[in-house]
Amino acid sequence: MDNNIFKKSAKIVISQIYNNTDITKISSNDFNIVRDFMHDHPNDNDVITFKNALATLYAKQFKNVNLINALSMPNKLIYFKKQQVLQNLPFILTQNFYPSYLYQLFCLPSNCLGGIETFYKPVFWFIKSVDSSLISEDIINAINSFVTNNKIIINSNKDNYDSYKNEINYYKNATKNIFNSDDFNDFSITQSTQGMFSESKIKLMYINKKLGNIGELIIYNFIKNFKNACFVAKDLGNGFGYDMYFQIQAVDTIECLVEVKTTKSMTDNDYFYLSENEYNTMLNTLNNENTKYIICRVNINNTSILEYYLLEFVDSHTLRSTNYEQDHVEYYLEPNDNNTYCFIKKNIQKNYKKNI
Repeated sequence: MDNNIFKKSAKIVISQIYNNTDITKISSNDFNIVRDFMHDHPNDNDVITFKNALATLYAKQFKNVNLINALSMPNKLIYFKKQQVLQNLPFILTQNFYPSYLYQLFCLPSNCLGGIETFYKPVFWFIKSVDSSLISEDIINAINSFVTNNKIIINSNKDNYDSYKNEINYYKNATKNIFNSDDFNDFSITQSTQGMFSESKIKLMYINKKLGNIGELIIYNFIKNFKNACFVAKDLGNGFGYDMYFQIQAVDTIECLVEVKTTKSMTDNDYFYLSENEYNTMLNTLNNENTKYIICRVNINNTSILEYYLLEFVDSHTLRSTNYEQDHVEYYLEPNDNNTYCFIKKNIQKNYKKNI
């Protein structure tokens, strides 16, 4: 293979990297040409030039002004900072295929292989070995620390939402065993890649997901005008331990983390589950006076009448409603053997209903 063939394929590959092309869509022929030539000619001038171009390209992404500003935010607003960093961290949307691509292309040593937290470190190592002035040590340490400490967030996926009207139609039709082909097929494929579920199980999961989407869209409509409101599950992904975020200004800035739990039949013995991540996130806010963890327990009995409780942590096993002038509802943690936390309603004095 001569240099001209390599340079031609290298231009194609670097162009596709620049445009964040999925590795499955990159020409396997060009990819193999570049990889093999670099492996066989590590000291070739064209190979070194190509590596320099790659390093400069990635370093520019890491030097994104928004990312640097997010990293320099005060740690006081830790939840907002996480969101801002995640929004501007390079490679997040492509993390599923860039690691294997970069490891092969850069011919990194085998001990660099591993999870997402070990992906960024070799990239920094490569950039620094080419030109240490491309990115500062502080930024390297800050992003390495963020990635290492937030593996759940980095590996999270975004939820998909359609319009409020469509989500209601999807839900109503699904309860009659009528499934929108495109929407249901996308959901079914996603679930099939995550576990072995029967068709009936996936249909039930779909119905519950559509119901949950309706509740979340309703609640976000209530809070979207608050300062720095963010629909985290939709815009950033799952894994934060809450669905939405906003800030309110009292004596100091208060961060509000909102988790929405929706049902179609709220009885006197109502209950809902928190995941381990949701529960731990809620626990972490107990000792932070500038943060509130709010659970919106939503009852949509006919998609036109909304009943909801705003529940806040009293202690590690008690949730109490806050959207009552006098009376209140309380939920208590019921121990179980799973990695979930079941909260059961124990008393109720009156209902709170709101026309949508």
